[in-house]
Amino acid sequence: MRVLIYFEPPKEMDNYEGARLRKTLKGACEAADITWVDDELGSPDIVHFLTPRDEKKLNKAKEKGFKTVISCGYCEADPMARFFAYKKGEEPHLSPASLRMLNHADLVLVPNQEIEEWAKRDGVLTPMVILEPAVNLSRFDGIGPVERSVFNRYFGIREKESYFLASGPYDSNEALDAFISIAEKRPESKFFVFFSKPKAISFVKFLPAKVERKGPKNLIFSPIVEDDVYRSALLNASGYLRYGDEFSAGVSILEAFAAKTPVVAFGNQSRSPILKNGVNCRIYEDVSEAEKALSDLSLPETKSTIMAAYKEAKDHTLSSLGKALKKVYADLLTQQNKEDI
Repeated sequence: MRVLIYFEPPKEMDNYEGARLRKTLKGACEAADITWVDDELGSPDIVHFLTPRDEKKLNKAKEKGFKTVISCGYCEADPMARFFAYKKGEEPHLSPASLRMLNHADLVLVPNQEIEEWAKRDGVLTPMVILEPAVNLSRFDGIGPVERSVFNRYFGIREKESYFLASGPYDSNEALDAFISIAEKRPESKFFVFFSKPKAISFVKFLPAKVERKGPKNLIFSPIVEDDVYRSALLNASGYLRYGDEFSAGVSILEAFAAKTPVVAFGNQSRSPILKNGVNCRIYEDVSEAEKALSDLSLPETKSTIMAAYKEAKDHTLSSLGKALKKVYADLLTQQNKEDI
């Protein structure tokens, strides 16, 4: 069994969710003794796609007789790997290109039942299998002091200076207001928000005017950083903040869990079923409650949620994903063999 996991985003986007999913899938294949190849010259049996932008590539793969698989709904915060269109006040819907591609594939993988229901509602007829996201624990375990300090050196964080990582829709006024409010009330800490941006727009122009006009200096918006820098950031952060439920965030949340970084979410979190309030994280209805909770993250009782979160990460390892992938791929090839008889 040979698998080509195809995803080639622009260079500036090659550290975001889609790229991290590609690495996770390759690691899961290695854990399950599945051979993955770099291109079609490696004679793959299956080509696995991660973005609707590769519709033409999928069509060519089908013409050459390869079985095709798509991971849909795992990286909705990444514009290069997003399948659904999000309009304010409306439920997410598949774009026409996404629907065409999904219905031309042999199999679609989705992270949870909700994504599966959205896809069926929008007209996906291709068989679907739910495979929960996974995380590479080895990226966060046993990391030495030099690797841990990469983020602090990169952003000039002083010794014992606290900071938080935050995620949410960068183009949402509600999210901006929330981050500004929290940062203003905690001037002693820094708050970093990492996001992707359109290639053609400079970072200076892309910074929301509201942040430039009245945002506190301890609120820092930054383009996505290298993988080792982001890992270091998670390992040293006082907490990971998630605002709203516009996008599923399974991969990012599992990485915070694996780094043993406490997670605080506020607003509706119905699209992140992995978050369990009071068990592996804290979820609050409004910003003021979430801000107050940040002062309690150093208390002993927070340790129980951190350990429960780490256990959740251990339940979503590359090994478990690899076993599931191996069965999915094998079933697909068995089906092909039956069709060839």
